[in-house]
Amino acid sequence: SGLPADETILSGAIGTAAATDNSRTVVKVNFAGTRAVTLDGLTIRDGRGDVGDVGGGFWISGSNVNIRNCLIRDNYSQSGGGLYMKNSSVFAEDSRFVDNQAEETGGKGGAVYVDLGTAASQFNANRCRFTGNYSEDGSVLYNNGRSISLMNCLINSNNVFVYGRSAPIHLVGAASVNSIVNCTASNNRGDVGTVILLEDAADLSVTNSIFWWNFEANGSNPYRHVIGFTNVNSGVTASHCVFTDETLFTGPGVTIGDPVFVDPDGADDILGTDDDNYRLSFGSPSLDSGVNQVGGNFLVDLDLNPRMLDLPSVANTGGSFGVGYIDRGCYERPITVCPADFDESGFVDSDDFVMFSEHFALGCTGAGQGAMGAEPACLKSADFDGTGFVDSDDFVAFVDAFNTPCNP
Repeated sequence: SGLPADETILSGAIGTAAATDNSRTVVKVNFAGTRAVTLDGLTIRDGRGDVGDVGGGFWISGSNVNIRNCLIRDNYSQSGGGLYMKNSSVFAEDSRFVDNQAEETGGKGGAVYVDLGTAASQFNANRCRFTGNYSEDGSVLYNNGRSISLMNCLINSNNVFVYGRSAPIHLVGAASVNSIVNCTASNNRGDVGTVILLEDAADLSVTNSIFWWNFEANGSNPYRHVIGFTNVNSGVTASHCVFTDETLFTGPGVTIGDPVFVDPDGADDILGTDDDNYRLSFGSPSLDSGVNQVGGNFLVDLDLNPRMLDLPSVANTGGSFGVGYIDRGCYERPITVCPADFDESGFVDSDDFVMFSEHFALGCTGAGQGAMGAEPACLKSADFDGTGFVDSDDFVAFVDAFNTPCNP
């Protein structure tokens, strides 16, 4: 999402090959006042704080900072390995936080630490990826009593070091205002919550988000609670979300089941690498099943594709106002413009030929309907030429379309 082909790198690796003499912080923004500071198209890497230091990549205090199209990776500090902020407003957009780390003993906020401070602070992330971050607690984000919002974000393969009161996202304090909208969280590891921990009356609103196959920190149990609590005073409002097997939360549109990702472990069959594909497959129950949101940040997804489309072959099960229905998770499935894109993946390939051939063999005339009546394997009609029945002409028409160049 938005990262430049040619990197401009700000690196803390300024001395020997050993990381121990790297800069303690790569970028420091201190009391910039009312002026907004914008960093666009940068790679911030290899900051290494010493014991007691905070903010290996970014250290931000008393400032208003916009981070766009940036890669924050391989930074280390006691807390806030990728970014530490206090008394500030930070907006991160179209950026990636990758392989940042906070100290193993007592470290908080592998990617981001939002400190309490003396003034209202907020961290907002839109269309960002958080991958492979580590810390004792809050490997993705530790919010110490302020406000955070995550929108259209992918949160995958982040881990906490210890089995204790920890989670990849740790939200603390009654003053904190926390919201997660249209995010996808998978293959993360935590303890009290495999993704989120609420403490000291912190509350959370979570909408249109997918939590799939997240594990306990010291094992392989994917059914531990996605969102955990350290006391009963915290609360969660969940709407139109997907959980692996979560019985704590009920609400409008909350479902349990497989979201049917395209290929979550990618071509290399390894979770947490760059080829992991958390886009929604054709037939996913998360298509057209969210509740539409208001505001510019919700108009495009993590791929910068438009939101709130209405896929013609998908039943609308969400809540819509205005035009179209939004998908759940960080990716919106595009409407295909190539007739031979039978699986509606956005491009034409052998998978389309296989899927059409299977539907043709079953005589599929629509979702759930085949030549012999009810046919659950039918996801859509194989009546490719639109005559009202399936015959050899449909196969010929599909082959012609398949062999015709089409650029979606």
